[in-house]
Amino acid sequence: MAKSYYKTIQGVRYDRALLEVAEERKSSQRDGHIFEKDAKEIVELSKDGGRITETELRTLKYISENYYFTPKAAAWFVGKLADIEHAVDPDQFDHTQPLTQQHPELDQASSPLPEKYLSTVTTTQLKKFTPVEEPIVRISHLIWGILLSVSILVGVVLYQGAIKEIETLELKLSAVPSIQELEQQDYDVQRERSALQTSVSELKKKVAETNSEQAQYKKRLRAEKDRLSSVSSKITKLRSEVQDLRGERSALQTIVIELKQKVAEQGPVCSPSSICVW
Repeated sequence: MAKSYYKTIQGVRYDRALLEVAEERKSSQRDGHIFEKDAKEIVELSKDGGRITETELRTLKYISENYYFTPKAAAWFVGKLADIEHAVDPDQFDHTQPLTQQHPELDQASSPLPEKYLSTVTTTQLKKFTPVEEPIVRISHLIWGILLSVSILVGVVLYQGAIKEIETLELKLSAVPSIQELEQQDYDVQRERSALQTSVSELKKKVAETNSEQAQYKKRLRAEKDRLSSVSSKITKLRSEVQDLRGERSALQTIVIELKQKVAEQGPVCSPSSICVW
């Protein structure tokens, strides 16, 4: 048997196709939320016949009350439902729908009712459901009014928070230097960098000169050491020669003393010219 166009939940009839689409969108998301694009698809599907019936409007409200929407999707869906509710023509309510569409329980009957009873059943069923559906619609309006008020309050809070964040950002931006100041700072930094590079170049030049002078100094020092070594060798040689000369002098002095002694022992020696030598 074909599936009914409607689905009855707790005695209230809803559009089966819209419920299945909402369930499918919910199941496709890991967290079970319905996003704005999904909400738009559901609303567009409800208008596939060019109009929205009372059952379709009731189904949209049921979906908004029983499924989890993202904040953005919920805000859009609430606004769209309000527009749809005001745009629906009471004459388009599905009181004129065939009996089998208004009451799916008749689809499950083993045999159709005689035609003479159709008007009686239709009138009886309409009288039965009318006083029940009216409070449901009013309760839905009340719920949506509360949700709309809460949404407005949340929006006001978020708006105030955004204003505070904007003020904080403006204060931070006011503390940031202007472009001209940044350009001046960049120019000063570049100039200091150029001066430092010049100083570094001069220091490198002085270091090179110092290294050259140090090499020459080491070379002169090495030459002086060699000269001092040579002089020290000569001094040692001269000391040896002086020591030898002292020895010879001592020997000569000894010889002179001996000669004087011999001369003293022999007396004066007189030459034929009467010159005497001691």
